[in-house]
Amino acid sequence: MVAARAAQGRGLGTRFAIMLHAYAFQTLGLARVFVAIVPANVASIRLFAKLGYAPDDSPRARDFADDETDLTFSVDRATFEARCADAIAAIRITPRG
Repeated sequence: MVAARAAQGRGLGTRFAIMLHAYAFQTLGLARVFVAIVPANVASIRLFAKLGYAPDDSPRARDFADDETDLTFSVDRATFEARCADAIAAIRITPRG
């Protein structure tokens, strides 16, 4: 959960997820990110779909599932960057040091 229930539904989770993915792809150099979601968590499924995630039942994706009923999804860098280009352009990642 990113915010208190009263603050949900205002896009904070989406913005946080975009920043996290931008860091994962641009700074860490990841090529693909996986997620496993409890089927009843419709809000999370909707959020990750906004980021470009697609269902992924590959053995690699299923390794991230805690339960056999979990849904697994993944997104590659190019798909995420195409889907969220405008939001990514507004993000500045600066190393501290």
